[in-house]
Formats: sequence, structure tokens, C-alpha cells
Amino acid sequence: MTVRRITPDQHTLHRRIRLAALQDAPASFSTSYADAVARPDESWREMTNTCSQGTDGCTFFAFDDSGEAVGMVGGFRDKNDPDAVHLVAMWVAPAARGSGAAGALVEAVFDWAKAIPAKRVVTAVTAGNDLALRLYERMGFAAPTAPLPDVPHVRSCDISLVREL
Repeated sequence: MTVRRITPDQHTLHRRIRLAALQDAPASFSTSYADAVARPDESWREMTNTCSQGTDGCTFFAFDDSGEAVGMVGGFRDKNDPDAVHLVAMWVAPAARGSGAAGALVEAVFDWAKAIPAKRVVTAVTAGNDLALRLYERMGFAAPTAPLPDVPHVRSCDISLVREL
């Protein structure tokens, strides 16, 4: 298993993996498949370019030993709290679950956040997504002790989690 940050030329892969995630687990994301599939190619190019460099946002892919992309995760810096990074768009293909891809993707966001530097990572989970909740708890996330920022991925989910770095 290899995890790498997205590169500017991977907009087609980014779109393909994101759409697969939205089809596989639509209740787990704040974006709908219909909205994502309707996005113009230029929008995917811009988002991919932004997430490939800098400290505003990131996207990482997990690749299996054959080089096939089997998962992704995103992160973005909170504009109102420079010490916080949001972990979003986490997904691993069903065939790759249990392979360590999910943990490796979360670690990639932790490493990116530490390099910014941020002090905490925030994520959110929909009720009933016990697999994701167990993963995040294993990775050190816990219930927040202070109010979280009002951002779509937190607002659209039932369970908010924070991990101090």
C-alpha cells in the first residue's frame, strides 16, 4: 500500500475515485453524486491543482501493490481557526477495506497538518457509519471538548470528532 498526494495531472483519477465514493456511500458525504458528476472538467482540474500543493487543502490517494487507486482522503485548513485542519472525503474501495489503506490515508492528513503546522484535525461521521467511527477512534479521535466551527461536513454529520496533534 502506497499513499501519495495528488498531482495536478490527476484530475481524471480524482473525479473517478470521488464519484465511486459517492456511489458506494452516498450518506457519508455532504456532496451528492448528481452534483459531483455535473461539475465541469475545469472545476475538477482547479480542485486537483489546489489540493496538489500548498497549505490550503490536500488530497491523498491510496494505491494497492498493483498501482490501482483504492482510496482517497481530503483535508483543508479551517479559514477561521488556523490551528485546525478538517479531514474530509475519506473513502476506501470495498475490496481494499481492512488492508490498512484507511489508516495510511488518515496518517497522511496528520502529516500534512503537522507540516502546516496545525494543532488539531477535525472530522465528522454520520450516525450508523460504525466502521468509520471505529477507524477514527483507533486513530486517536475523540469527542470535542469545545464547540466546532460551522462548516458543511461537520454540520451535515451526526458525530463530530477531534484529534490533537
